[in-house]
Amino acid sequence: MVYAYYRYSTNKQTEMQQEFRVNEYCDAKGLRIDEVFRDRAVSGTVQIENRNLADLIAKLEPGDVIIVSEVSRISRSLADFCQFVLVTMPRLKARLIICNMGLDIDCAERMNPMLQVQLMMFSCVAQMEREFVSDRT
Repeated sequence: MVYAYYRYSTNKQTEMQQEFRVNEYCDAKGLRIDEVFRDRAVSGTVQIENRNLADLIAKLEPGDVIIVSEVSRISRSLADFCQFVLVTMPRLKARLIICNMGLDIDCAERMNPMLQVQLMMFSCVAQMEREFVSDRT
């Protein structure tokens, strides 16, 4: 099964851009989305277990795929993202596709250290972006 996951933070946003990017990626790779999960007007700082993403995780079986437009859609918390990508996804033997990075990560396989560093760096940037937004508002 291929699951798309979209999340946005405020009622003034939509998932249209995320949906476009994910569909574009799927078209290019010959993937078909079986089900979509959404978190509408939910901050990326809300813990994963308190979002619809937790319902998606509960459905995953080995070999299933979660596809997102970018790292920050999963979480804007480095700790949450690390738990998700380094513990949860490998335990479930699922794949994670991050469209804007062109990454298709088979989490059932041992993740090489360079990929781990790259993912953590992008997660740090997502957390910093969230903190900058919070400071401005």
